Amino acid sequence: MLETLLPAPAIMPSVAAILRTFTKPGDGLIVQSPVYSPYFEVIQGNGRVLLTNRLRRQNNEYELDLEDFERLAASGAKAFLLCNPHNPAGRAWTQEELGPLNDVCERYGILVISDDIHCDIRLSDRPHIVFSCISDDAAEKSFICTAPTKTFNLAEVPSATISVANKKRRNELLVACRRRSW
Repeated sequence: MLETLLPAPAIMPSVAAILRTFTKPGDGLIVQSPVYSPYFEVIQGNGRVLLTNRLRRQNNEYELDLEDFERLAASGAKAFLLCNPHNPAGRAWTQEELGPLNDVCERYGILVISDDIHCDIRLSDRPHIVFSCISDDAAEKSFICTAPTKTFNLAEVPSATISVANKKRRNELLVACRRRSW
């Protein structure tokens, strides 16, 4: 598992590097709102098209709108920026929720960039499920971004990792990051 890890300075520079390496200007990226506002900035600031999949509020909890997610995927989206667990909803996604998201992404060839910075901070006792662990095809298409900065209040310490199971993509990202110096 350690061989899948790449060092990074922080989550948002990691997301930007992944976007610049594996998508093109004008490509659509799905985000689930409400969500951390820098997601919008990193997508639009890199010339990508923001596709918003609004979470539904039911029974005092946010839920996925899978039908709308598939509609956006079918519209030509190239990537999905997943907040896992979700910020600000505090929602730890379940296997039963992540599985269908993965199925849609697989069907439409969508890469998954998962921001797992809140994996140690949840508002429920649900376990954190890493997107790449739900199946082999989920691992092949995903980039899992983590950092100790939220859990340990280290926002000023440049420290993050990107886990990339797909060796070809991992090597491409490493070369791109070295060339750009983040």
